[in-house]
Amino acid sequence: MGSRVNANRSIRLSAVLGLHALLCGALPGPVLVHTEAATNAPALPAAMRLEESVWRDEILGDVNGALRGYRALLETERLPDRLKAETLYQLAFALALKGNPDKAVETLIQVVDGFPGLEPFALYASQGIRILSPDAAKRGRQWQHDEVVRIGDLAIALDGAVSRTEIQDSIGILADLQASIEVLVSQLAEGPERTLWDSRAQKLGEVRRLLADARMTEVRGLWNGADLSGSLSRREGLFEPEDFSAWIVGRRDAFARALQRGDVSGMGTEAEPLRRFANRMGDRVEDSSARQYARFLANAVTLVEALARHGRFAEASAQLRRTDRALDRAYGAYRLHVPGLTTFSEDLRPELVRILTGIEATLERLEDPKPEAPAAPSLAWSIDQIQVLLPSVTDLPSQQRLAQWRADFEAARSALDAGQSERARKILQTYEF
Repeated sequence: MGSRVNANRSIRLSAVLGLHALLCGALPGPVLVHTEAATNAPALPAAMRLEESVWRDEILGDVNGALRGYRALLETERLPDRLKAETLYQLAFALALKGNPDKAVETLIQVVDGFPGLEPFALYASQGIRILSPDAAKRGRQWQHDEVVRIGDLAIALDGAVSRTEIQDSIGILADLQASIEVLVSQLAEGPERTLWDSRAQKLGEVRRLLADARMTEVRGLWNGADLSGSLSRREGLFEPEDFSAWIVGRRDAFARALQRGDVSGMGTEAEPLRRFANRMGDRVEDSSARQYARFLANAVTLVEALARHGRFAEASAQLRRTDRALDRAYGAYRLHVPGLTTFSEDLRPELVRILTGIEATLERLEDPKPEAPAAPSLAWSIDQIQVLLPSVTDLPSQQRLAQWRADFEAARSALDAGQSERARKILQTYEF
């Protein structure tokens, strides 16, 4: 799912839904009291069940829980057409947020085929298919990838909670971790990979039983002895060479590990490159999903760092988990797949991602039948940024590649000036995220 999915989220949700409230700590987790009366309570009406799932999805950021709710609702007998259409629609974009645009498109097609005259969902679904299809056709990024990233985030958090003997916090994190693994395993075919994840799930079940009895010495022995922390948070093989995502996730992981160690200085060291990237993104001529993401990333780590600096490590750890969840479902750092990025030195890559956000904005406007703004300014901005960057690039291969970028962007601008928007789009398509 590329940035175009999130940039057009006027259809369903903003790429940064609830981020201000998250940063202000205004979204406490729900208090769920499990009693015999609650267990035996009558089933909620279908409309309320849908609202509950949407709340989980859009407000709490619990996409896994929302997916389970949507799917359970679709199994309800005699579900009214309007509720079924809306549930399918919400399910589609939850799948897209999990990095599964192909399945999201299939689900939206069900809305169009099954409820052609039911507005607004038939119209919204048609728009969603147009937005999602380019990425669905280009590459089938599966949601298992993003679930593994989420599992790694939780494993790092659990490692810190276990080492500090925080029993209740460990139980809560472990529950989220087990839920993510359950979702992942449900999507895997029978084979060695599923067997491996099943084995990890069984060991986590043992850890949970020991935690329930507060047997922390045995918990640490099993957690460390089985290398659960290392195996669950390992990133090898997750990212393609051209993913700028690896740069972002690597620094997020290092930041999280420094927090778990109580190393405030180390947190600052890891946060600084993220803040520099966000600050450079801030000089864009207009807003963009990538710019919003970078800004939120910098603000989020700054908030967590401030809590830790004042010795509020438990709050900092909880805030980081909420931040990770929101980051995972916002712009989508894990989808910053930049063609040709490996031909440039690593220190140039944040700058190149920034430049390509202008190309992404240009493509969004070229592909929108009624764009809110013209395509030319964002393209001109990217060309200007290359002009500024080129004199500082010293190695010849990078100079040659950037010169090629400039030539292609200039050719697209000439096509736009000549009224040949389709030709401009084809030139720029190879540069989209």
